[in-house]
Amino acid sequence: MSLFRRRGAAVLTELVGLVDTGDLKVDIAQRVSLPELIKVHEEAEAGRLRGKVVVVPFGED
Repeated sequence: MSLFRRRGAAVLTELVGLVDTGDLKVDIAQRVSLPELIKVHEEAEAGRLRGKVVVVPFGED
């Protein structure tokens, strides 16, 4: 069953379940603030970024 053919809350519920059981793991490369996005985008385009990037709103850690 493909998660990409379904929409909405059912998909999110299934994804949360996979994370909870450890069957879905996401590699986080960096946590960045909004002003850092240009640099991170350049790194991604150059192929120097491995994993996902978490964008943190201003003032949050």
